Amino acid sequence: MFMSRQSEVTQLLLEQQRAGTNSLVFHEAVANRLGITPTDVRCLNILGAGPRTARELAQELNLTPSAVTTVVDRLEQAGYAHRERSETDRRQVTVRVDPDRFGEVVALFGGIFRRMKALMASYAPAERALIVDYSAKVNEVLLAETAAVRKLGERRPGLYGPVARSIRSATD
Repeated sequence: MFMSRQSEVTQLLLEQQRAGTNSLVFHEAVANRLGITPTDVRCLNILGAGPRTARELAQELNLTPSAVTTVVDRLEQAGYAHRERSETDRRQVTVRVDPDRFGEVVALFGGIFRRMKALMASYAPAERALIVDYSAKVNEVLLAETAAVRKLGERRPGLYGPVARSIRSATD
């Protein structure tokens, strides 16, 4: 069946939108299973790559320092991470995952990692290179557009503004 270039692009964009939504739903399911929030899972994903200072976490999660404090408090209370103070500068705090508890997180992502690896292996090397290049460029677009939306600021107070803020503060 012949498909026009425009409908191919539209189909790809719709599939990416579905993938983004499905990724959010998956992370929500992981968070629910672990008894933490999706933001906490995002934080654990970052910490899984190595320890970070509270400031670095705030930047990578795009949260305020006080919000990161709350996230780290929850992760410590749940046993998934802990703080370490610098011996040279007591104001400097590094956050690390607890390796034993982090295994629970890794196990929940194991199935998706195995299936995605098998999916990628089904493509030829040149196709994989194209997918990797495309994915990297999609991430650049997402980061740029996220920054553009954030530059607009929060919704002005109105019907949904206070509700959205109260829901957000209750779930993060």
